[in-house]
Amino acid sequence: RVAELEARLREAEARLAEAERARREEEKEPAGETAAERRAAAARDGKMLVEFPQWSDELGLPAEVAEKHGLSDADRETLDRLYHEFYTQGMAELKRLYRELTGDPRAGENSTLNALLHDVIELSPQEPCRARMAEALGRLAAGQPLPAPGADAPACAWAIWFLFQAVDRMEREAGTLGPAARDALWSSRSTFLFSGRSDGGE
Repeated sequence: RVAELEARLREAEARLAEAERARREEEKEPAGETAAERRAAAARDGKMLVEFPQWSDELGLPAEVAEKHGLSDADRETLDRLYHEFYTQGMAELKRLYRELTGDPRAGENSTLNALLHDVIELSPQEPCRARMAEALGRLAAGQPLPAPGADAPACAWAIWFLFQAVDRMEREAGTLGPAARDALWSSRSTFLFSGRSDGGE
């Protein structure tokens, strides 16, 4: 009887260990040096990765990060400019989409970029969004850029496409300063990982 209970306990512990391993594997960030490479890795796993640098509320690279990566004052100023342009343009575009979805010209006035992206995804028609996401995964998995959405595309498709374009442009320009600047750009980030299955499963 004791031996039977011990065997069941070992089986339960093994199942828990396997579940924990699977959870950690699920949460592991896709590999890749660039945003496009990480997107492709996530797509090959059936997921849509949306990520962007997320710095302080002052929209500037923290001094300690610049020092850690050995950046000059000129490099830091360039990164500040790139990030400020990305953030302000991103806020403007996502607010526009959000206001179209809500019909409220003041909607999202006090929102963050993270919150706006979440709300645009949530308020967009889900079936068209899932279909678009599933269609995009094949291109991303092959390392191909997404074409601009058509006029009939849901807001979610426009939000993701815009962020991909803006992030890639910012990363390319930061990369001209060297790998240290690109690493500093991504020193802090926001990451969204969406299921790409057209049936809506996780």
